[in-house]
Amino acid sequence: MKSKFREAQRNPEATYSRPLEVLSDAELTQEEKRSVLEAWKAEAIHLQESSGEGFGGGERSSLDEIAKALSRV
Repeated sequence: MKSKFREAQRNPEATYSRPLEVLSDAELTQEEKRSVLEAWKAEAIHLQESSGEGFGGGERSSLDEIAKALSRV
């Protein structure tokens, strides 16, 4: 497993500024891209739920943009 992939999986927003950037990363396989985007989706859902409970979720990625990127993998 590549270290960039591991870091992107742990913290996608620290590695990429937008979900669609994952698609153009030539260092990742299609499977790795899907995995990173799924991790980003899970994080965005968690932040959205936290915001709904009154916790500051911080800056969130658009679930629509993540879904769009996932549909292209």
